[in-house]
Order: sequence, then C-alpha cells, then structure tokens
Amino acid sequence: MNFWIVQGERNYIMQVVCEATQSPSSDVQVSAFACLVKIMHLYYDFMKFYMERALFGVRLPFFSLSTPFADIIPSRDSSPYSE
Repeated sequence: MNFWIVQGERNYIMQVVCEATQSPSSDVQVSAFACLVKIMHLYYDFMKFYMERALFGVRLPFFSLSTPFADIIPSRDSSPYSE
C-alpha cells in the first residue's frame, strides 16, 4: 500500500517530520530536513497543501540558527538519503 495516497497517513508523516525539524538536536533537524527534501522530490504533486500551510513556518526558525548552514548540512556524497 502506498501510504502517501491516503491523506490521513500523509498528514501524520508530515506532522512527525515537521516536528522533528524543531528538535533541540541539530542531528535530528538535519535528518528531518533531508527527509523533507526527499519527500518533496518523490511526492511533489501532493505537497501544495503543506507548502501553503506548514513548510513556510518550518523553515523560518532554521534561517535564524547561529551555526553556519554549511557546518550542519552534510555534503551530498555523505547523505544517506541521496539516490
């Protein structure tokens, strides 16, 4: 079964991933943002609802981090989520 087609399942997955972006652990945040990138890549057609409501708010706190972006985002070669 493709859970992404069922709206309730999709909402739960997105809720968990978006909440993880707010974790106090930078490792969890990085993994959550990597998951969001992969989800957007695979299921873009389903993302309009989330882009309008949730994803804008998720990314705002990320831009105020005191740690430089390049120091917390792994390179593409080391990402376990790359194809």
